[in-house]
Amino acid sequence: MATVEGEGPVVIVCEPRGPFGALSNFAEMPMCLDGENWPSVEHYFQAEKFTDPSHREQVRSATSPRDAKALA
Repeated sequence: MATVEGEGPVVIVCEPRGPFGALSNFAEMPMCLDGENWPSVEHYFQAEKFTDPSHREQVRSATSPRDAKALA
């Protein structure tokens, strides 16, 4: 675990496969929001940028969180 001088321990959640990876928006942990199943928080986050249902579905159906981000 990293530390910051004068602040103590710091949890790094950038790497979805790291010890705190479940906290990353890139962690592939399916969820149901707004009546739809989303493969990850990143998929949902990127889809929220669009109002066109077909584009939102394209982002939701992306193979990975990284691909979902690339579509946005």
